[in-house]
Amino acid sequence: MSGGSYDYLYSKEPEDLLNRTGDLERMRDRLIGLDHVAAAKAVEALRLTVVESRVRIGVAMERIAPVMKAVEWLDSCDSGPEEVERAVKAWSQK
Repeated sequence: MSGGSYDYLYSKEPEDLLNRTGDLERMRDRLIGLDHVAAAKAVEALRLTVVESRVRIGVAMERIAPVMKAVEWLDSCDSGPEEVERAVKAWSQK
């Protein structure tokens, strides 16, 4: 059988890794099973970076989402510029 056991994890773009932490865990565990602990640690460091990135993205989105919503609603004619002003002011005071 040819490659692909890990869905070509080695070739994924960074944004694709955000939903691949399980595959990274499997790769880490496989490397441990092959007694390549240092390489497994590198994969685990990558997995932790991905998890941390997800958390940071979530926090950043939570903070700026009201501003983005206000602009979207303004541009779709569901609210006025005063809503954007309010959202930006609230955001800048956090």
